[in-house]
Amino acid sequence: MTAEVLVDSSVWIDHLRGTLTSQVKWLRAHLVDGEAEILLADLVLYEVLRGVPTDAQARKVASALAAFPLMCLTGADMSVLAATHYRKLRQLGFTINKLADSFIASFCIREGMSLLHSDADFDAYEKHLKLQVVAT
Repeated sequence: MTAEVLVDSSVWIDHLRGTLTSQVKWLRAHLVDGEAEILLADLVLYEVLRGVPTDAQARKVASALAAFPLMCLTGADMSVLAATHYRKLRQLGFTINKLADSFIASFCIREGMSLLHSDADFDAYEKHLKLQVVAT
């Protein structure tokens, strides 16, 4: 069975810029070998595309990312879960400032899938809420 891995915008952006982090190396290796099903989230797509400088480049990036299954992270149930996780972490002394990160982490926790990221905001989710993170 192929593992499902949601890839955060922090990794996609580094990949598109040609920044060879350990996460980008993992992504590129698994794009080729097919040992993991690479998933894209709607909020990740937004975060990636908002930083692209031109409409023409954005269309090219959006077209390339359309090859990956798109996970929709919002809705009433996810909003309640993300807010619950946010409050729990805040009570433990961690304030997550990015709305998208709360939804991304909560979705992965709920679905039991791993997250590939290079964003320290996810560390508290991993440590305290058992977010599964791809080791690179």
